[in-house]
Amino acid sequence: MSYLSYNKYYFIGIGGIGMSAVAEYIHSIGKNVLGYDRDNSFMTKKLTKLGINISHKDEVDKIHLKQVNKANTLVIYTPAISNTNSILNYFKKNNFSVIKRSDLLAEIVNSKFCIAIAGTHGKTTTTSILAHIMYSAGLNFTSFVGGVLKHYETNIILNGDEIFVVEADEYDKTFLKLNPNVASIMNIDGDHYDIYSDFNDLKKSFKKFADNLKKDGILFHDSNLDFDGFSFGLNPDSNAQLLNIKNVLGKLIFDIKINEKIYKNIIFNMMGTHNALNALVAFIIALKLNINIDTILKALKSFPGIKRRFSVELIKPKVFIDD
Repeated sequence: MSYLSYNKYYFIGIGGIGMSAVAEYIHSIGKNVLGYDRDNSFMTKKLTKLGINISHKDEVDKIHLKQVNKANTLVIYTPAISNTNSILNYFKKNNFSVIKRSDLLAEIVNSKFCIAIAGTHGKTTTTSILAHIMYSAGLNFTSFVGGVLKHYETNIILNGDEIFVVEADEYDKTFLKLNPNVASIMNIDGDHYDIYSDFNDLKKSFKKFADNLKKDGILFHDSNLDFDGFSFGLNPDSNAQLLNIKNVLGKLIFDIKINEKIYKNIIFNMMGTHNALNALVAFIIALKLNINIDTILKALKSFPGIKRRFSVELIKPKVFIDD
């Protein structure tokens, strides 16, 4: 049975940054969404305003049992939920269909043209930049973001369903459930050793992710990584190279060289070489989507940033950055 064929969806940990985006998408396609989260947060308040019923106590009688049954309800949880959670154990004990968030997300995004952004660092920022460019271009897409975009004040941009943009998370090997048309691997650094036995195990997982590309798919990857695809980075042998990076008054100015063509004096509304690389990836994927270059440049200049991702909150009398 398809995960998208149910009438009701119960999210355990619905306020999480990843869970809340999927819950909002499921609500947007006309499904009945319920959920539990311990905290009454920005995300749960946002979902409640949409009409989603959320309880904040881990008690079975708060589930709204009259509204759910095994035949019509899919239960979704994340690895962040404790195996002692009473609500999760109730659904398991009573033989409800219980799946991880990553399974539902994979079925959603694999059904259409999928762009997946992977890497130990930079996924949220790069996904956000690309989503801002695509929104500026008026494309028909939905983007699942692992952070809250400023100005949009959301972690999901719902602008149609022809294209899905998603972060490909290596934690718990969830990105291996994705079959993207376009993928990017930003970097690979040692992390998540509760999941991976060592660094080589982590690298093998990224290799498997790259092998999951759909037929005729394209992989964009850091030029320091050994993959077949379109390379990007600071190295002169990169297919897309960053040049002349300058931090000026809280913004980045840089050039991009793609093969023999150079795009000069690109202005990006963040700081740091790592963010210039994130912008570079969004730039080359946007070109692949045939977005007009002027639209791309204007969107990079106007990018509002992401909350808690090197977010400059104050300049005077002191500089305050939330990261």
